[in-house]
Amino acid sequence: MSPVSCARIQPGFRSRDGVQADIVSVGQASAVFRMNPLKRFWSRYAGGVSNAQALPEAGPEMPEQAVRASSLAMVFLFNTVPELRIDKLLIGLEASAPLIAPLRIFDHVNADDGQHARLAFDDVHQFRWVGSQSPAPQEATRQSIQSSHWRQQDKEVLRRHTAHAMCWYEGSATDPSEQMIALLRLAGAFADLGLVGVVDPEAWNCIPAHVLAQMLKPDMLASCRSNVPVGLWTGFVKLFKSEDEVWFCTKGFHRWGIRDFAFSGPHAESERASALFNGLFHYLLSSRAVLDVGQTAQFGSELLRFGPVTEFAESLESPLGTLVVERAAAAAGAR
Repeated sequence: MSPVSCARIQPGFRSRDGVQADIVSVGQASAVFRMNPLKRFWSRYAGGVSNAQALPEAGPEMPEQAVRASSLAMVFLFNTVPELRIDKLLIGLEASAPLIAPLRIFDHVNADDGQHARLAFDDVHQFRWVGSQSPAPQEATRQSIQSSHWRQQDKEVLRRHTAHAMCWYEGSATDPSEQMIALLRLAGAFADLGLVGVVDPEAWNCIPAHVLAQMLKPDMLASCRSNVPVGLWTGFVKLFKSEDEVWFCTKGFHRWGIRDFAFSGPHAESERASALFNGLFHYLLSSRAVLDVGQTAQFGSELLRFGPVTEFAESLESPLGTLVVERAAAAAGAR
């Protein structure tokens, strides 16, 4: 990857076929990213602005037993953890896509601390599973559910779960999008076995079961493969500094080798912050460029500068680090 000193991002471009997109350009090179292929799907379930939290808040930490080589791990929420049966799970897996290689369940042990097993399908995808007939630890779910944009009734269903399973991706796929799809497909296989939803603690994100079922339809998966659905697979978090001053930040960009972003402003700038983060993510993913502290980017008519995190690091920092997005004029005036 090579650093870029100035990127140009034009928000709100509408292509000839009427699909909302962003244009990102550096010099003479530009690319159009279709930002809203899932917009109508998202709007059916989004729950408004009630996801804001107060600062300072420590980010959620995975329980010690969740530390694995892969950073991709999710909590599957149930009211009763079901028995692992190949015939039952196959129905759900094959509903989203035909299997290339059979589903396997091995190293299956019922222990005092829960149900342990490994699962594998399509040769390259393997998972570690630890199920427990008790609620998931608060530190693994609270922030993710509170920070999400789902409707309050969906959040309540997730909060009221009474059993859970930790599931880690341990396969050999190197594409983070394929890892994500594989893990979500496995979760979807439990749709008729009592799945309530999934929580992604590292990305401060969650997905209710009925939404997941829609996401796993073949046309939706094809859309996700062609354009990473940032609004569904990563976290967009709002943390209040004061009554109307908010830190907007992303969580989970690091899985694609991209630093997370943070932006401080009034709550009214929520949509702008989301569009900015989305545009930056897709530009960096496509170009493989790297933004760093001190560099600038043009967003529409506005020049932005990237700075370090200087406060609330426990909430704003991420595994690859977080870049604070500032208006260049404001950043200059503050020095």
